[in-house]
Formats: sequence, structure tokens, C-alpha cells
Amino acid sequence: MTVNASVTNSSGSTTSDSFSFSNYDQLKNAIDTNRFDSDTSIYDTAGVNPYTTINLDIQGNKLDLTSNAGSNAIQLSSSTLDINQSFNGATRDESLKDLGNWLKDNAGNLISKLNGGVLGRVTGNPSSFVSQMSSFDQGMDGLSVLQQGSSKENTVSLATRFSNYSAYGKDVNLYSLPISYNVEFDSGWAVLFNLPLTYIDTVGKSSYSVALGTGIRIPVSKYIDTGRVNWNLIPLFRVGAVGSDKNVSETSVIYSGGLQSDVGIAISDGYSLVVQNQYNHYLATSVGSFVNVKLNGKLLVIPDIHNDVYRNGMQLIKDFNTKLFSRTVTGGIFFADTRFGGQALAVDNQQEIGFDIGLRKSAALSPDFKFTDAFSTDKIAQHAKSAIDTNDIKIGFTYTRAHGFDNAYSVNAGWTF
Repeated sequence: MTVNASVTNSSGSTTSDSFSFSNYDQLKNAIDTNRFDSDTSIYDTAGVNPYTTINLDIQGNKLDLTSNAGSNAIQLSSSTLDINQSFNGATRDESLKDLGNWLKDNAGNLISKLNGGVLGRVTGNPSSFVSQMSSFDQGMDGLSVLQQGSSKENTVSLATRFSNYSAYGKDVNLYSLPISYNVEFDSGWAVLFNLPLTYIDTVGKSSYSVALGTGIRIPVSKYIDTGRVNWNLIPLFRVGAVGSDKNVSETSVIYSGGLQSDVGIAISDGYSLVVQNQYNHYLATSVGSFVNVKLNGKLLVIPDIHNDVYRNGMQLIKDFNTKLFSRTVTGGIFFADTRFGGQALAVDNQQEIGFDIGLRKSAALSPDFKFTDAFSTDKIAQHAKSAIDTNDIKIGFTYTRAHGFDNAYSVNAGWTF
């Protein structure tokens, strides 16, 4: 994150400076240790002159710090962060001390509001890269666990997802295009690939992410008698990158590894239940700061961020006795609980609830999709028509609940070749 500051003092002269922090913990530490006091002429100017106006711009959040001639009071205000504080010490120095103490005492709340203002971050909230990738990992293998032992062919899945997140009066819109490719084997094993391409609009500022994920489906039920219950284990691996053109998020490379358990149970009367449990460890490494800034004469070092994500959910699916375009209409409701551990967190848990409705794949099999088909326009058109005619098509809606977020929802549509 970048802090741009400008100071106008009583003589009319203006001083400007810019500071960079790789995450909000660094900003909080800078406030707690009074590093601004000794490392910047900006802070010294504010404390010495009888009349000073400081304008701070922290990732689009405006803060004004003002003092007037003949008064010891200092006023701190921000309309975007809903702050309006006055510090009235017996002397200007006492007012500055009161301001410093207030910043220390309220740093956590301030950082939380800044997190809400910068929704499209790498970690720590529902719109973050880590949260989004955990969701894509969970859906990487679809509902294959309900099709244990059936004839399968290689498949390509395309989906579109729009998500809106709102917190502290600010909005972020995410537009995702997840592409998946499954290489199936007769034994029930499969190699899974997933590539979500995401564009993020955060209060008019753009950022982007891309992440290649892969997994190996291990059909545990083929080796252990689980009765009517099908069980797959999927080791997960992913590498991705996040960047922006206006410093709205950290420029980072993210690595993850984990394990997912999929359990499928055919109940009765067309009902099925899928239970998924997932653990992933994420490592986010920043590849460059927004600006080169020195504190205490040393270049600011951007630390790695480690997050552990535990995601547990279930989905109830129903095949209805209704046909549309000669295919069975299917629907499902689902719930997922996600817990975050580690660093740079705005929230440590979130819950999702949603539904989807679609058309079940028909008995007629679509042509097997080969890797070389991706380089043939005719083959792509053939598979696209086959997907519309015979394969799974779904649309869905998801609502996410998380502390500090007023609204968080997603709509999606997808189909499988």
C-alpha cells in the first residue's frame, strides 16, 4: 500500500512525500513505534509549525490533519473512514502526544477500515486471492465423486463468475473465467487442471490475477470398501500471480499446496449429498514495492505472508422428474464454512450459502476432447455445440457472510464439454 502526504504550513510552503508498506501490519507497526516521528520531515513539520494542513491519501482513503494559528488543538478527519477526532492538549506538544496515543489505541480499527477500503487484496478477506482460489479448488473436480465407476472421457469445463463485495461504503467487482481440464483414466484416477483468469475493479482501479492449479484424483473407494459411499482424495497444488496498474493490491506471486476430501452419497428419490473438506497452505511473496522507500536508512523489506485455509462444506443435489430439452433438470443447495489463519487478515472466517440449477448430462456422450483439439477452430466449434446439446449446464448464486462486509454475493454460469 502507498501513503502519499503533502503538508502546507503557515508560510505557504508545501512539502510532499510518499511511503510504501507491503501490508497493513507494517503500517500498524510504523504507527506503534513512532517511526513517522523520526523518519519523515512531514511529521516534524506538522509538530513545529503553528499552522499546518496535512493531506494523506492511503490507497484512495483521504485523511486530513489540521491545526490553526493561536490554538493548540489538532483535528483529524476522514469522510471515507468515518473519522472526526479533536485533540486539545494544554500545549501543541501535548496535543501531538494525544494524537499519537489515539493512533496507537485505534490502529487495529483503522487497519480494519483500510482493509475494507482495499477489498481486492491478496489475503485476508472474502474478495482476496486466497479466498477465491480456495473456492476454485473446491470446485475443481465438480461432482465426479457421485459418478464413481461410470464411463468417463476427458472433459473441459468453462464457467463465468461475477462477484460483488461491499465494505465500509466501498465496492469491488470481480469478473472470473475459470477454465478446467480433466484427464480421466479407466481406474477412476484423474489429473485435474484449473486456470481462473480474474479481473478486479476496486473503486475504479484495476487489478488482475491468474493462477494455474492442478490436482490428482485418488479414488479411495476403489481400494477401501466404503459401501454406498464414494470417497476421493485430491492433493492440490497451485501457483498464481496478482498485480495492479494503480497500486490497489500487492504485486505478488502465490504458491499453495493442500489436500481435499470429497465424499458422495446417493440417498434416495433422486437426492445425493456431497461433503467436502479442504486444507490449503498459501505463501504470498511480493515481487516489488510500489515505490522505493527507506526507513531508518534501510530499504523497506517486504515480508512473505503465510496463510492456512480450512474450508468445509456440503451440497444437497436433487434430480427432478422434469425434462427440458430432453434432459433432467437438477438443482442443489450448498453451504461452506472457511477459516483463515496466519498473517494480514481482515477477517478470520466466512460462510457461504447458495444454490444452483441446471440440466443433467444426457446419455449421449460428447466427443472426447483431446489436447490438440484446442488448436483447431472446427474442433472447438464441434465440442461447443456438443456441450450445449448433451453436457451439464448450470447457473448459480452464492451469498457470503463475513465480519465488516455489508454485501457479498456471486452469480455464476458454467458448462462442461
